Amino acid sequence: MNEQKMNRNIRRFTFFALVLSVAFLIGGVVLSGLLKSAESKNIERELINKTNLYKTQIVRQFDADIQTLNTVKSFINFDKSVASDTILRGLNESNNSNKFIRMSLFYQDQTVYHATLNEEIKKKILAT
Repeated sequence: MNEQKMNRNIRRFTFFALVLSVAFLIGGVVLSGLLKSAESKNIERELINKTNLYKTQIVRQFDADIQTLNTVKSFINFDKSVASDTILRGLNESNNSNKFIRMSLFYQDQTVYHATLNEEIKKKILAT
């Protein structure tokens, strides 16, 4: 009788150990799936954030490039070697209509005109 009781206890212990092992296995599989899903969502969110950041940077760069091109465009027609009132007015108006703090106009005779935001145009002759 003692042997039967011992066999029954061994079978119970084996059954509970098996059930506990299966429960741990199922719990591990479920937890692994949840962690994988969370990681996937986190990576997707990070990619969306980085994409939006890059998009914003590209748009800002385009805006800056267009501003530069518009400023340069206003001087394309001026190919004179001496500064005229029209060119200087254009330089001043261009400087006031963009985000540049200072714009300068250089001539081959070493004359430089600086248009600083909210200031008069200053003439400077460079030393050779």
